[in-house]
Amino acid sequence: MKKLLTGALTAGLAVMMIFSGCGGSNQSASVEKETKAEVKATEAATVKAVDNNGDYKKVKYEVVEGEASITGLKDKSLKKLTVPSFIKGNAVTRISANAFENNKSLKEVEILEGIDNIGASAFKNCAKLEEVDLPDTVKSIGGFAFEGCKKLSDIELPGKLESIAMQAFAGCTSIEEITIPDTVSLLNDNTFNGCTGLEEVTLSENITRMGSNIFEGCTSLEKIKLPDSLFMLGGYAFKDCKALEEIDFGKGVSNIGVRVFESCESVKKLSFPKNVTIIGNFTFYGCKKLSDVTFSDSITSIGSNAFANCAISKVTVPKSCNVNDKAFDKSVKVN
Repeated sequence: MKKLLTGALTAGLAVMMIFSGCGGSNQSASVEKETKAEVKATEAATVKAVDNNGDYKKVKYEVVEGEASITGLKDKSLKKLTVPSFIKGNAVTRISANAFENNKSLKEVEILEGIDNIGASAFKNCAKLEEVDLPDTVKSIGGFAFEGCKKLSDIELPGKLESIAMQAFAGCTSIEEITIPDTVSLLNDNTFNGCTGLEEVTLSENITRMGSNIFEGCTSLEKIKLPDSLFMLGGYAFKDCKALEEIDFGKGVSNIGVRVFESCESVKKLSFPKNVTIIGNFTFYGCKKLSDVTFSDSITSIGSNAFANCAISKVTVPKSCNVNDKAFDKSVKVN
């Protein structure tokens, strides 16, 4: 806006100089007066145009150093909200922590371009929230941001998203599919924990680390492909994924940690690639249908109860591998 005003004033002064040389002081004063009026009119029109942006009159906000943050709703009974990207000439860059937490009316939210941060617990436990439209400008989603939004089913993560904090979507039981964009390299603990309706997950091809309990209790998830870029997989990551049948370990991760796939009761067959060298304690404990397991020559360690309470009757393990005495049930023939 300042650039607009400066340009207008510069143009006005130029006109004044021309007229000053031709017609005297009266004409110059008249032109100067008209120029100032035009500047004020342009400024007013610009502010009005910028402010006619989303439901800016329906939200609470605060401004710090020219940037606005949405802090809440003026009317908590509102069902549909378009979050503005400008308020009184100030760019809206974030939705503050706890801004809409525990709202019982919101069903549909559209967030306009420009906002780059969704704060912690911003939409936590919004009981009726069904749809959220995130713009491509969003780069970070805070911890617990959408936790407990049990009716949320329609959400697409923006293509420029860089970070998703812990438990951001935990307990969102109506989400059926999710794609983590390739701009994300880290998934924090419990990100999608308890998303019981989640059937399909596509992970970023650039993820290097996945925290613990990320997809624990996602009882509808049927298959998972770990990216080749992954080198750290946290404990309990897929625990209690009862419908999980297919696991592609990828070409990156070497250590399958503690209880990562515990109680994945639909898995029947596993084939470990050469990159997997360590299988931790209780990793596949309670995979009751798992009967066929193939290890590569690269496997070096199998932890306590790693395959206990499974359907394995016999298995071949490389002689160089350190196998814990309780890795398999006593009835299993280990060659």
